[in-house]
Amino acid sequence: MNKIPIEVSQHLRFIGLVSSFFIVYIHGTTLKYSDSIGYDTGVGQLQSLLSHNVFHVALAVFFISSSFFLFAGVNGFSSIFQQIRKRGVTLLMPYLFWSSAWLILVYLVKNIFNINLSIIDSSLFWHLFFDPLPGQLWFLRDLIFLVLISPVFLLVNTYALIFFTFMVMAWWLHFGTPTVISLREGYYQLVSNQALAWFLVGCVLAREPDFFLKRIKNGVPSYLLVVFALIWIFIPYLSLPGNVAHGISVISGSLFLFLSISLFKRLSGSQVVRFLSSYTLLIYLAHHPALGVIQSFVISINPRSEVLHLATYLFIPGLVILAIVVFFGLVDRFFSSFIFVANGGRKLEKLFKTDCC
Repeated sequence: MNKIPIEVSQHLRFIGLVSSFFIVYIHGTTLKYSDSIGYDTGVGQLQSLLSHNVFHVALAVFFISSSFFLFAGVNGFSSIFQQIRKRGVTLLMPYLFWSSAWLILVYLVKNIFNINLSIIDSSLFWHLFFDPLPGQLWFLRDLIFLVLISPVFLLVNTYALIFFTFMVMAWWLHFGTPTVISLREGYYQLVSNQALAWFLVGCVLAREPDFFLKRIKNGVPSYLLVVFALIWIFIPYLSLPGNVAHGISVISGSLFLFLSISLFKRLSGSQVVRFLSSYTLLIYLAHHPALGVIQSFVISINPRSEVLHLATYLFIPGLVILAIVVFFGLVDRFFSSFIFVANGGRKLEKLFKTDCC
């Protein structure tokens, strides 16, 4: 793979940041905090459209990007193990840090305040590695497993890999997101077919990395972006079998985000985006359950108010994102090694860089 053009690197960093915002809003639905307002209301339909459909494109962006850069950096079969070791730092370190931190926190709360917390229903070892208390860690868990088995995909020729990718994608489109491999029954699994499908897409694209990067750099005509955007937003309203409408929406949204460099070129190259994008992983990992606690408190003021639900849904996630940036930015000033671990070895950018004499 040739050197990644700077504008492509900036665009990928930008859509990664946007995807982390989408994840926060996926978890930011408010109807679960009140029985008085359902999904048949205006605010309910808006939350269903955005958080249950449109914003789910974030998962595809994360898995495709992670897989593409894993395989695009491989020069021969032996080098995949070097890539796996490298990813071990950026994936395992934050996964174990956040998983263990929440176990310690819940244990302290349970014993200090004598509260019976039923969320710890298995051994500490199981919760630490396979069933983390913060549910959003499922993405890292699935990705770690897929990275570990990645040498298997290198042994498959390109045409067979494309066929297998289409089969897994069809499986996801028809049945939704069941478990591919599970170590026990229940909500948590080791890897889902959605994770596998998008990881395979990244693997296929990495077979011709320069073509993919060139396509991102060149983008597509504006009318195609409009088509992708319309399908992304409105196809969930169609009554199609299985998971088809949702799946097509995610596919169209992925095409729009990856190929929309012409729309966001100036924004993606800005210092603000460079600064915020260094917090992408922290935004993903740290927003929950703080988001839910704040939203449930606000909604409790008047659970029957659609206006309050709408305002809470639109603005509280943004405030939580801002709080994460401010908090971890301050922590980084005094405990940079803490941030190094929590953020997977990634340094946080400074918004305003100053030269020191």
